[in-house]
Amino acid sequence: MTRSIARLFIAPAFALALGGLLLVTSLFALPAHAGTPAAPALQVKIGDLDLTRPEGVEVLYRRLQFAAHQVCGASTVTGTRISSREWQSCVDAAVGNAVQQLNRPALSAFHRSQTRRTETERG
Repeated sequence: MTRSIARLFIAPAFALALGGLLLVTSLFALPAHAGTPAAPALQVKIGDLDLTRPEGVEVLYRRLQFAAHQVCGASTVTGTRISSREWQSCVDAAVGNAVQQLNRPALSAFHRSQTRRTETERG
């Protein structure tokens, strides 16, 4: 009779332990299968622009900035009108990445001129 009582207590404990082990294992495996979430992105239309002209490059740059502002979210610290450093870094990185991906010399030159100007204004 003691054997049957022991089995009644051991079987549920074993099942719980096994279930817990499977749960923990699945939690550790989940991030490996999920991968890195994609960064937010917006498509910017460039087909209507003449990028051989300075006006076209400037319009494209403004579109890239607008898209970066949309992707990076709110620009101010709650309760103030002060832009957060994180937001500004996000916008700068998004615009810089887009300029690099487009790989257009005129756009890259315009971006460098704008970056120097904003650094002077901030500094």
